[in-house]
Amino acid sequence: MSFQSVSSLPHAPIPPTFSANVNSLSRLGKTIAKLEKMEMDGGRAYAIQKATEDTATSLGSRMLVVSGVAEAVEVLFNELLETGVVYGVIGPVAQRFNHLFQGLAKKGLDASQQKVLDGLEGQSIQKMNAAPAIKARLAPARLATFLSAIAVSCLFGQSAIIYAKNILTAYSFNKDSFSGLLHLKGENTMDPSSSPTVQKSKKRIGQLTLATLGVVGGSSILARFGHQLTGGVQKAIHSLAGAFDFDRAKKGGKLMMGMTRNHLMGFMAIAFAAYLDAARDKLERQETAPRLLIIFANLLFFKGAFDKHVVLPVAKKFAPELVKGNELLKYPELKKQGVLKTLTPKRLRAVRRFKNGLFLAPYVFGTVIVSATNSVLNRYFTKKRFQKDYVAPVIEHMSVLDRKPLKPLGAFSFKNTKNLKPSTQVAFSA
Repeated sequence: MSFQSVSSLPHAPIPPTFSANVNSLSRLGKTIAKLEKMEMDGGRAYAIQKATEDTATSLGSRMLVVSGVAEAVEVLFNELLETGVVYGVIGPVAQRFNHLFQGLAKKGLDASQQKVLDGLEGQSIQKMNAAPAIKARLAPARLATFLSAIAVSCLFGQSAIIYAKNILTAYSFNKDSFSGLLHLKGENTMDPSSSPTVQKSKKRIGQLTLATLGVVGGSSILARFGHQLTGGVQKAIHSLAGAFDFDRAKKGGKLMMGMTRNHLMGFMAIAFAAYLDAARDKLERQETAPRLLIIFANLLFFKGAFDKHVVLPVAKKFAPELVKGNELLKYPELKKQGVLKTLTPKRLRAVRRFKNGLFLAPYVFGTVIVSATNSVLNRYFTKKRFQKDYVAPVIEHMSVLDRKPLKPLGAFSFKNTKNLKPSTQVAFSA
């Protein structure tokens, strides 16, 4: 890109310099810059990013098709609590378990070995270069941290919320079927305490509590004695510990733990099973399964694919200043490399608008178009399935029972109606 030179004196031309930088961004640009910095920092930033995306994708799209107050309350209760527990609890819980299991892993080590182990606490399993004996102690503790954190935040926290929404709806609105929640059929007066849905949900919450305690107890044993395992089992522990290790980032000198994409995949697998098991009838399972699969694929893969195959080619063509190699530069990177300072004010405004649009495009398309279309079409097919599977068989059955053969009456006249026998009359019922 070339610019016309600017001179302060007629005989002394100098290259142009502009003071434009990230501080001169619009309010939207500054917000995007902060979000991109959080994404680059790692740690809890991934959880915050995905929590925002998940809320817009799941809650926003589902609220478009709610059929009444009961469903609206259920969706708000489920989505808001679930997002808070999944994305807000895992980091602090993992930090607590990491400290606990790190202490268990130290037992049996001398002071010098414990010091080495302490020094590795902020490093990832994949990158550390430690003595095999020390690494063998740390890997089981890290895997134990993952197992316990996901058990508390997902196996218990998230899944319990999924079952609790059924209890809430039954007691608050006297509805214990999905078709009744959607007003597709009338609900008879019911006693929530004797509802099979409520009883199953309470039973499952109790089972989830026991399962979570079992996982935490087993994780403690793994952290303390896992280093004694050998061969293929030890290799599997190291591999799993590396795959599910937590992102670590320093904030104010304190080690922060944040979830990763692999953790999110673990959450989704457990949530999918819980949602299908908590479904109150076949109709709810048929709507829930495709909705979750599309939302999960959107959260895991859509943004990356959209950035690679849509955003990057468009940026290369219309705003090459934003691209370095095959990567779209973030605002903090643009500031560090001084890219924005080399642009004329006019070009800077155009690049900023383009950059903001490129950042928002995958979120808007993924959350608004993909998710909203998913919810609307899914609800449409739910109503069609209800008509086909529930209403049509009933109407067909009723018509067979109530139909009586019609007898020809011949030419009609008031005279022959006086002698019309009751057996020739036809009764119709709805």
